[in-house]
Amino acid sequence: NGSASGFVHTDFDLAGTATGQLTSKNPNIQNIPKHSNLAKELRAAIRAKEGRVLIEIDKKSFHAQTLAFEAKDKAYARLSAIDVHSFMTAFRLKFPEARDLMSWSDKDMKAWFKERKNDTTTLYKSEAVPNYPDGLTFQQVRDYKSKKVILGIGFNQGAQSLFDQNPEGYKDKKEVQAFLDLFSDLFSAVRKFQQEITQLAHKQTHLISRWGYIRRFYDV
Repeated sequence: NGSASGFVHTDFDLAGTATGQLTSKNPNIQNIPKHSNLAKELRAAIRAKEGRVLIEIDKKSFHAQTLAFEAKDKAYARLSAIDVHSFMTAFRLKFPEARDLMSWSDKDMKAWFKERKNDTTTLYKSEAVPNYPDGLTFQQVRDYKSKKVILGIGFNQGAQSLFDQNPEGYKDKKEVQAFLDLFSDLFSAVRKFQQEITQLAHKQTHLISRWGYIRRFYDV
């Protein structure tokens, strides 16, 4: 969607989804990928006009925070505001500190996550990410595996769906399921809420959000 000014403009809309979430189209500027080589080339092609600056704004852990609110899970709300992806990664990689993290202050937890993400030690072997045949660091496991699963959980996706959408990040469906099982162990209240809301959607064939948006379901 171009204009005589030479800029590319998007169309924002609040009615484009059944949930009332802000959407962008023509072009979609909200979901430009980041982590693959192709994504980096695409982002490199996006430039501000001379004398202008491009600003990217992202609502931190928006989906995780919303899910925590609906599930009334204070622990998940706290972690999603800090770094729930790193928290899950610490458990997946079996760091001895993982079990004690919730007793730490927010400041100490953030500092520990930052230290782990800056560590270049190979911690996780995986055949699924060809750019890293010798294994993945904490940061890479966080971004390629834990983060994708947690984002998928926000939409109540299963292992097959997550693997189909992210085949570059996992060896197979079994590996995805291991991350899903870990999440269920760590955040049982979230999983319980999702089971209950799924059953309600099946029974009613629709859900109404607290803002009045209706989403209909014909096969749950």
